Amino acid sequence: MSDAPPPPVPQAADLRGLPFMPLDVVRLMDSDLFALSTGDEFKAAVALWCKSWTQLPAGSLPNDDRVLAHLSGAGNRWRKVKGMALRGFILCSDGRLYHPVVCEKAAEAWTMRQRQRERSARGNDIRWGRGKSSPSDPCGDADSDPPRDPRKQSSGDRKGQGQGQGSSSDANASGGLTPPAEEDPVQQIFDRGLAIVGPKHRALLGKLRKECGDIAVLGAISECETECPSDPVPYLIAAAERRKSRGKPHEMTPFGAPGFA
Repeated sequence: MSDAPPPPVPQAADLRGLPFMPLDVVRLMDSDLFALSTGDEFKAAVALWCKSWTQLPAGSLPNDDRVLAHLSGAGNRWRKVKGMALRGFILCSDGRLYHPVVCEKAAEAWTMRQRQRERSARGNDIRWGRGKSSPSDPCGDADSDPPRDPRKQSSGDRKGQGQGQGSSSDANASGGLTPPAEEDPVQQIFDRGLAIVGPKHRALLGKLRKECGDIAVLGAISECETECPSDPVPYLIAAAERRKSRGKPHEMTPFGAPGFA
């Protein structure tokens, strides 16, 4: 095993939860596999590529015939299709099989997923006041008080908030507390959404609000923050449309209409 090459992807590469795997159709159609394989061999090979996408590390397979027979869907026909199904896979120093082309796509997706997580973390830091903000940043001030959850307010912060809208002293006298003001959903959409898709897609967030509604867009943003998709723009659009379809229909132009794409 000492002469085997090192794995072509980081050992931490984890693409579970990312259902989309790029397929280079030109390379596939020009490949020896496509030219030489039978239907069963080609089916088993493609199944192994897809299964390797969500293995750890991404792009790898265990070097075990019993497991490979199951993952490929070949079952007891595995011995007959094995040679062609594993065409291109290389045994690396960690004892696992790696396909260079799948690993190339997996490494790109892993890098994008890490960048997305970093952007989401920075956006959350700004949102909750944990990071320094620029003077033009409406989310905070670098010289502000120590970080805290904006949903929570002390009694001192609430003092005087009832002026002009009825005194809060009545509620305090009865043991109640004046509830903190709700966060502006529009501000959340742009603060958190731009942290995911980048500032050049501000207009996209505006279109999503009109097409799907603020609730659907906020839900889609939360889903993106959790899943960290490698390509967040189409993921966010699809998630917002899916959530829109669960609620009341909007009298707006549907996505895919001329001018949106």
